[in-house]
Amino acid sequence: MRCDESPGQCQNCRAAGWNCEGYDLGRLPKGRTRSETVSVKAQPRPALAMTSDEQRSFSYFQHHSIVNLTALWVSPLWQQHVLQMCHADQAVFHAVNMLSAAHQASELRNMRALEGLSQSHRVCQFSLQQSVHAISLLNQRLSSNDPEVRQIVLLCCLLFVLSDVFLGRYESARGHLRYGLRIIKEMERTEIVSRVEPSLVAAFRRFDLQTDIYLTGRQVFCSNHPPLIHDGPVEPYSTFSPAQPALAELLGSGIAYITTCLSLSDIDFLADYASLSLEHARSSSQLSQATQQFKVFCQQRLPTLNAQGTRSLDLLRLFLMSQALCLKITMSIEPLPDYLLPETLIVLEAHEAFIARYPDLPMFTADHGVITTMYVLATRAPTLNAGLRAVNVLRAWPHYEGLLNSSLVAAVAVRALREQFGASEVEIVMSEEEILFLRQS
Repeated sequence: MRCDESPGQCQNCRAAGWNCEGYDLGRLPKGRTRSETVSVKAQPRPALAMTSDEQRSFSYFQHHSIVNLTALWVSPLWQQHVLQMCHADQAVFHAVNMLSAAHQASELRNMRALEGLSQSHRVCQFSLQQSVHAISLLNQRLSSNDPEVRQIVLLCCLLFVLSDVFLGRYESARGHLRYGLRIIKEMERTEIVSRVEPSLVAAFRRFDLQTDIYLTGRQVFCSNHPPLIHDGPVEPYSTFSPAQPALAELLGSGIAYITTCLSLSDIDFLADYASLSLEHARSSSQLSQATQQFKVFCQQRLPTLNAQGTRSLDLLRLFLMSQALCLKITMSIEPLPDYLLPETLIVLEAHEAFIARYPDLPMFTADHGVITTMYVLATRAPTLNAGLRAVNVLRAWPHYEGLLNSSLVAAVAVRALREQFGASEVEIVMSEEEILFLRQS
């Protein structure tokens, strides 16, 4: 009799009375258990021939990765679409296992990228093996006339992007992202993009805004894309389900505008000032409408929300107040005027209180979070102390938001603060990974 490698203590070892240490690739990190769990419908195991490693990896994805990805927001992409496609398509199944292994290894390293990990490491080998299986199956499907093949390829591209980011392969992540965006553009031209899960397309839009932080040597958040301003009035909402995506779309367009402004030199900013001012006024007006409606919504619905809904509402409140401040910052030429310091301190205090209130925040989300605005505050704050507080917010919550790693963004912000205030004034110890990242960027 031998160990059957089941998660935890295996059946064979227990039957024989042996002490089994287990081979559980999917064992959860210590100290990260949650009192709150997200509602994810139980799914049967895919009806596919699986190795024991694949079984454990898929179990980790289903019971841990999905919980992380949906801890802040209800997500049809992860709670429904991805799980359904895992059972329907073998390429998606292997791509999910690839991401699951990379996610677990990164979380066990406190959400540090794995670029320093040897390619001979078991996790890297398993992730690579699963990616080879997925790509092989996708190549076979591409030669067919299957009308669903583009959506399958698009979903796999998304999983490849996230896995590559965990493994520190940022150029590869950009390649998969570009390929997925090209598919979306082709589908838009033929008007068949409406057949694709909307939340999948939205995820690519978010990632498109995040690429430059890792993929160029220029200022962080430089944007090569035109501002994506949300047109039209902000529609009122009476329940949380429509409120979340409506605000997410508005805030996403605001992030696009903010990153575009911050990427401009002073000369280019002044040259485009008229058009930027118009977009700023429009975006500020819509944000003001959304904030007022959000306040009314909170008064009416807050008592009816569960713990996850309350936390999501608190995070949306942070988004609204921090984006209002960042919009003001974008219209200011450095140095930042002192009159914005009181509002900056209020926003920083709110973020610090949020992290202190919710110690079990997820370490992996595919949505917008606090990273973008905290980077802006860290690098454009009126005082060194305010900038360091923003850096500490990023470090206090080690996590990924899509392509963005809070620890690495904090490192870039520290470099900017040292350039502005002097290296001797910014006494922050960096990890080897952060130092390596800064050398390469």
